[in-house]
Amino acid sequence: MKKITYAIELFLIILFFIVPPIFMQNPINSTIKMIYPMQTFVTIIFGIVLYLQIKDKFIPYKEISFFKIAIDAGKSLLCLGTLLLSAAVLESLSFLILKKTHPTEFTLIAPKNFLQILNFLIGTFGAAFYEEVLYRLYLPEEIKFLAKINSPFKKRIFDISTEILCVIIFALGHLYLGILGVANAIIGGTALRICVKKTCGIWAGFFAHAAFNFLNFLWMYLLYNCR
Repeated sequence: MKKITYAIELFLIILFFIVPPIFMQNPINSTIKMIYPMQTFVTIIFGIVLYLQIKDKFIPYKEISFFKIAIDAGKSLLCLGTLLLSAAVLESLSFLILKKTHPTEFTLIAPKNFLQILNFLIGTFGAAFYEEVLYRLYLPEEIKFLAKINSPFKKRIFDISTEILCVIIFALGHLYLGILGVANAIIGGTALRICVKKTCGIWAGFFAHAAFNFLNFLWMYLLYNCR
């Protein structure tokens, strides 16, 4: 009975939180907003509630120590480096191969007062937390949890297929960024998922993801104001 409830919950989360971003329309190189709408904060609250619900189910308890924090911090920095390198390489390819237009051809709406800056910071870090909970923890672990496969070989194949599927689903949510945006999401999603598996938790990946998003916005802000 519990698994039926979990399956219904998974279906509803996919329907209302995973499918909509795939069909989101947002013209590339047009208007970039550094001020988040209320919808973003609703999804952040949902992410917090979901994390509190599933953390004991999917994250094994490990005693916190300075050594573990230091190791996880190193893995987080390595993950962040992978995200930045991937974005830099793909952006370079967009200029060399696809002849992409100049990167400053966009309109940037930046925060102008304390409340808007607070909105930007909470939104940027909160959105990263939400995506780590949903795509890196809940979706792959819940699918594998619901599957009943006794054969070790078949289970291994299913687990690998599930990991690939979840990365693809995450990448499809970036279709509005074009083919290179999807490619970057595939590489980044894979790196962040590995970070979750290697650290047995979302926090190292969350900090890498949030830092990447923040630096990406900072880079666009500098481009926009220095052109």
